[in-house]
Order: sequence, then structure tokens, then C-alpha cells
Amino acid sequence: ICIWIYIWIKDNTVVESVGSIFIA
Repeated sequence: ICIWIYIWIKDNTVVESVGSIFIA
């Protein structure tokens, strides 16, 4: 379960980073 959470958080961070780049 911890692995899934880690992957989810990592993917979520990547999505937010990409979104911030597009917004900026």
C-alpha cells in the first residue's frame, strides 16, 4: 500500500509540475 501511495503522490506531483509549467 505504501508503494501505491508513494507512486500516487509522485505522479500527482509530476502532474502539478506540468500544470504549473503550462499555466506559467
